[in-house]
Amino acid sequence: MLPRAVGLFSVFAQTGLPLDVRLSDRTISKIYETKGKVKMAEDLAKKFVEALGKLEAERDLETLSSLFGDDAEIGNVVTIDNKTGIGGARQFWQHYRDNFDRIKSTFRNQIVTGNTAALEWQSEGTSSDGNRFSYEGVSILEFEGDKISRFHAYFDPNKLGRQMVDEKSREAAGNG
Repeated sequence: MLPRAVGLFSVFAQTGLPLDVRLSDRTISKIYETKGKVKMAEDLAKKFVEALGKLEAERDLETLSSLFGDDAEIGNVVTIDNKTGIGGARQFWQHYRDNFDRIKSTFRNQIVTGNTAALEWQSEGTSSDGNRFSYEGVSILEFEGDKISRFHAYFDPNKLGRQMVDEKSREAAGNG
């Protein structure tokens, strides 16, 4: 049995095609352009994770908000109206952080392609009422240039809500 390479050589020889197949300058340019976009998206996803950590640990709102573009769309499964722009990002993330006394997110998976990243995460902490919680989800980030153009988080709001409700409130309602 012939080695695979020799077999391929025979096929090319029979077709009359040149053996030194070369990529066009345009194709090479597209490959580098795509690699550049993925690298930029990877860098932005990393900056997002780091900035979210600063928001959660230090309540630093500006580092995270500054990653969003002027026309960015920000939301999650419980927002009625998505927020827009840097001001909308600031408002969204301030509301997020105000819900918790303590919160820490860890990221299990990051999938980055082109101008999009999917981040799988788990968050744990205590609510502003002192109730412990743990929930998980996925956030989708879309990028334009060096800014986030869209953020949307998907998670089970019922699971989080049940954990956030004050124990005394559940008992008073007869559900405790």
